[in-house]
Amino acid sequence: MHTYSHRRIFAYCWALYARNAPFLIGLFISLWAFVVGTQFLALVLFREVSMMTGIAVALFGWIFTTVLGMGILYIIVKLARKESVRHEDLLTPAPALVRYIGASFLYHIIVTLGFLFFIVPGFVLAIKYMFYRHLIVDQDLDVFEALYVSGCMTEGSKLRLFGLSLLLSCVNLLGLLAFGVGLLITVPYTMLILARVYERELIELKRRMRHDTHMP
Repeated sequence: MHTYSHRRIFAYCWALYARNAPFLIGLFISLWAFVVGTQFLALVLFREVSMMTGIAVALFGWIFTTVLGMGILYIIVKLARKESVRHEDLLTPAPALVRYIGASFLYHIIVTLGFLFFIVPGFVLAIKYMFYRHLIVDQDLDVFEALYVSGCMTEGSKLRLFGLSLLLSCVNLLGLLAFGVGLLITVPYTMLILARVYERELIELKRRMRHDTHMP
């Protein structure tokens, strides 16, 4: 049985976003500026210097962008718990980079195979393993542990989480329609919501495990 309300989580996360808006907007502007800057530089070097130089810069940009993305997710999870955060937290989950990339690769293979089998299994698998990123950056799990624990967390909640995912996608679509600038509000806000739901599902899983442990 779930002990949280999506309506309360939406309100809670909006208040969190409002309190931390300058910090969060600054993070996302920095991330997007880095992505655009490295892509532009890689393209210029590819054309003007050499193909290998351009590819090397593009690869470096992709790796560092992934590290920054992990750091932002880590910060979002901490904020969802009302924990204090610092800019230095951006690099805290960096040691898990290889596991994070490996899990992302495996996740997308699993979901793609699911979509090949009449589409519906793809949605089911996407929701089942949706929290693997949070578990790697937050709980420092390995690839298969993160996927397994996410599967346990979403057991019995898939329809509820699917509806939430659709709603969050609509919120971000509204941000995109606002000349893209609205994404500076909707992306961190929806990430906070998902992180808070992750936290509540993790608490629920731990509660179920304690209950099962005490079963005669």
